Amino acid sequence: MRRKLVPLLAPAILDQPPVLPRGSNKVHHPGTVSKGTIKSVGDVILCLEEILAEMQNHKIYNVIIQQFFVQIFYVIGTETFNAILENSRYCTYQNGFQIKSAIAQLQSWIASKSSILAVSKTR
Repeated sequence: MRRKLVPLLAPAILDQPPVLPRGSNKVHHPGTVSKGTIKSVGDVILCLEEILAEMQNHKIYNVIIQQFFVQIFYVIGTETFNAILENSRYCTYQNGFQIKSAIAQLQSWIASKSSILAVSKTR
């Protein structure tokens, strides 16, 4: 599973085309990755969706699914953070907004699956 998800993370979260300010005609792409190889956050979400569907098809308890996804989001966070530390080109104001946008998309997906992925706050 990790082999399938980790290669998608840096391109999906960190190497997105820049968000241009209104009225700006200047295009600047901070990455050196060719356009054909860039993955999107949608690819990561699709991968997570497939995993969730497979777990539900096998009737895995929700508590186990929840813990699994807690660990997956931990991996996403650490891999993204490590990629930022390893490559200084990600440490820009513009990339900060792109990362925030990618995380917002992941959070939106989590919210849409809240009936399954909601972790109880009482233990």
